[in-house]
Amino acid sequence: GNQHPVVAKTLGQLARAQQSMGRYDESLKLLERVVKINEGVFGAKAEPTTDARMAVAENLMALEQFDDAIDVLERCTAAYRETLGAEHPSTAKAMAQGGYAQLALKKLDAAETTFRGAWTARAKQAKTDDTLKAVMQREKADVLMAREKCRPAADAFAEAAQLFAKSAAATSLSVAEALSGQAKALLCMMKANEAVGVGEKSLEAATKTPGDTMTLAMAQRVLGQALWVSGQDKDRSKQLLTAAKQGYEKSGRAKSQLAEFEAWAQKQRVFEGTG
Repeated sequence: GNQHPVVAKTLGQLARAQQSMGRYDESLKLLERVVKINEGVFGAKAEPTTDARMAVAENLMALEQFDDAIDVLERCTAAYRETLGAEHPSTAKAMAQGGYAQLALKKLDAAETTFRGAWTARAKQAKTDDTLKAVMQREKADVLMAREKCRPAADAFAEAAQLFAKSAAATSLSVAEALSGQAKALLCMMKANEAVGVGEKSLEAATKTPGDTMTLAMAQRVLGQALWVSGQDKDRSKQLLTAAKQGYEKSGRAKSQLAEFEAWAQKQRVFEGTG
């Protein structure tokens, strides 16, 4: 029947295919159906049901429906805590995602409190897990950056990038994300020339693992901005910024980031006189 776990698995696969094409509205409907099926089969608080709810929350995050995402993530956190325990990785992940949703809404104190809960939950595991140490360091950097504490944020992103690079379990995309954060923080500090060097490393790391449009777009954007502000190579800057814009549009995510980027480009007159 249409309430079988196999159906839920198929719907989940279809949802991921829609997401890969930037169709997050369509994927959300599919993921909500997965939750209903799993609820009927396994129960409302069972791990498969909560995993499905996490997928809904992540989809809502991509659509920038952060208030709705927070509601779902709080429910996920409570369910994971009850069924798996307060220190389980899934519990901590749900909390951290909630922290990012709160950061997006500029609820900085609430976000830091939520992240601290996730860091406490991960404390034991992080002692022997280098990738987890790196994830936590990047989260701390993101909190600092949201508070516009650019210098400590740059240092924290740099440390996160080093930890990711040392970890056998981490991908080059994680390194790229941390380096992009470091370059952005350096731009915030008006250190455009330094940001160029870090941005080059970020772009190199992002291109090692093809397929993640957003990570590549972020690397292209920050390097393009650094090259533009430093005046080093405005032709290459335009090429990178054009590619970044196309990447944001293709991903179907982070529309507010795209709008912020376009406002910066307009102010800097980056695309004037180009087709």
